[in-house]
Amino acid sequence: MNDQIAAVFRAFLYLLILATLARAVLSWFPVSPSNPFRRIVHQITDPLIEPVRRRLPSMGGFDLSPLIVILVLYAMLWVVGQVS
Repeated sequence: MNDQIAAVFRAFLYLLILATLARAVLSWFPVSPSNPFRRIVHQITDPLIEPVRRRLPSMGGFDLSPLIVILVLYAMLWVVGQVS
């Protein structure tokens, strides 16, 4: 794999990890749904988190879907590192 392409893909994966972490932290605080930052973070992370959330059983109020998404993204980073 071309090193430049791998670097761009790694940067994209790191941005997704950062957005997922931001979403998890925002869920701890009462942030208005109309907040522009919250809307952007949700628009970025919804395609990743919602399919995982639908498949996970209810954990009594705990949402582990961001953790699983981050683990998958880190696995993808590892694969990119091994290929490049």
